[in-house]
This record gives sequence, structure tokens and C-alpha cells, in this order.
Amino acid sequence: MVAQARYTVEHLQPRHLPALQTLFFRMFGKRHSLAYLQAKYDVGYLGVQHASYIAMAGGRAVSFYGMIPMPARRMDSTVLIAQSCDYMTLPEFKSMGLHRELAGHAMERAKEEGASFAFALMSDNSLAVGKKMGWDFNPPMQVTSLPARKYSVRKAMYRFGLNSLLQDNAEAAFSDLLIEPSRFENSLSGTQFLYIHYSDDFFRYKKAGGGFHIEVNGVKLWLKGGLQLHIGDLCFEHEDQLEPALEEVRKRAAKAGFSEVIVQCNAQSPLEAYLSSRYALRPSFDVACSDIDGKSEMRFLRTNYGDFDTF
Repeated sequence: MVAQARYTVEHLQPRHLPALQTLFFRMFGKRHSLAYLQAKYDVGYLGVQHASYIAMAGGRAVSFYGMIPMPARRMDSTVLIAQSCDYMTLPEFKSMGLHRELAGHAMERAKEEGASFAFALMSDNSLAVGKKMGWDFNPPMQVTSLPARKYSVRKAMYRFGLNSLLQDNAEAAFSDLLIEPSRFENSLSGTQFLYIHYSDDFFRYKKAGGGFHIEVNGVKLWLKGGLQLHIGDLCFEHEDQLEPALEEVRKRAAKAGFSEVIVQCNAQSPLEAYLSSRYALRPSFDVACSDIDGKSEMRFLRTNYGDFDTF
């Protein structure tokens, strides 16, 4: 524990989760359950601990920096990396250096657990902070939207507080196409890139955030429902399989009340090559990396949207 004049910095423990739950709501208006938070930061399947840190003052959480180890592969080598996420500080505790302090502890803990480098999905809000802290940037994700229907029934469900039905309703629309996660392989497998290693254990870990796998027309997709239907990753062998598969997904999305299907892809990936020839792609989230062990291959990292904590 690191003592300060007005707060203490501590490695996140289960006893902190109610305070973290309140901090999420105060900062973002998100009502995460304690079970969700427990599952999100429990990476015991890797045989390591998370590297998240929280600042406490007067029994409440005032700042947080999330850091979640994840398995990655490049060709025949396996490496542990860590996803930085969920950084937030109450307004009255800003300008005290808390973000940098918690980040320093998280990086050190990640190094102790064996992580080679940290990576993060940077939004417009976090981009300036990442640059200020010296993070390096890989090519950004690319995104396009496939229209499904004119009006979103799901936004009405959200406004009426029916959030819990959104994911169940999405999966039900594809119930006859569901496949076991063990049949799904990262679309970047076999490329020159470093990518998140998908396994049964990894997908069990990710299940806390929702998501499911389907196969249609020989194409395997990792989907998650919310206000929109998101594609976390998709695998195909031949380009002529994709159009019928995406059309079927779009039709079912419309029946489930989605107004659009969001597809995000890696720069320089086969999916980007296909989508760019048929749809208007635009830059999405920036992917930033920060070296931990001094010998990482972070420049080779490419990610799918499903890899991130927001999926």
C-alpha cells in the first residue's frame, strides 16, 4: 500500500469492487454488476494476477487504472501482454498526478507478472493522455456500418431500462447458427502479426461481457448485441463467402431490432482489403502500445474489436 496525504493507492482486490462500481456510475453512468467486475478482472485462467490499481479516500474510490494480462502469439512464439483500460479520476482529484501514479504501479505489476508490453484502445478522450505519456501508436482500427433497418427498436428498449434483454434478444436471433467457441480461431492466425490467442479459457473469460459465435455460409463470426450489433472478428477462406454471410447477418439483425451492424477490422488485414473494395471505411479507435520489458514486438500487434474490454 502506498500512503499519500489524501488518498491511498492499492492493488485492486475484491473488497474494492463496490467502491469501483460506484466510481463507474459517477464517471460514466454505467451500472456494472459486482459479478461483472469480478469476472472482468479475474484472469486466473492465465496463472497470473491482473495489474489494476485503485486510489481510495475516505472509503470511496477516487481514481482507477485497469490493466488486464492477455495471451498473445506470433507465429510459433507465445507472449503475455496487458490491456490497459478503464482509467478514471473524480474531478476533485484531478491535477494531482493520480493517473500517472496509478499507471506506474500498473506497469510495474504487469512486468512482475511477465507482460512484455501494454496496449490500449484509445478514444478521442484518451488519445491526448496517451501521447503525453509517450505511448507508441500502431495503425488504427478501420470501421464501417452496414444498415439493417431505418429505426432502432433497441434504442427504445434501452430507454425503457430493458438493458438485460438486449444481449439475450441478439443471441436468440442467431440461435440456429450458434457454434462452440472452440471452433473459432483468430482471423490473424498464421499471419506475420502478433495477435491475441483465442482459446476455450479465453472465451470463457470473455463470456462475462456477452458475445457469441455463429457460422453462416462457411464464415465464422464473433458477435455481440447492444444498441448495435457488433462483429468482434470473422474468419473466412474465400471472399465469395463473405457477401452472402454478411447479408444474412444484416437480415437477422433487422429482425432483432438493430438499425445497423458495426464491422471493425485491422489495418493491413484480409478483411480490410475486402471491405475497402465495397464499403466506405473510416479510421476508428487508435491502438496504442507501451513497452514494459524493453524487448517487445509491440509494433507487430494487430487487434480485433472483440479483443478489447468494450466488447
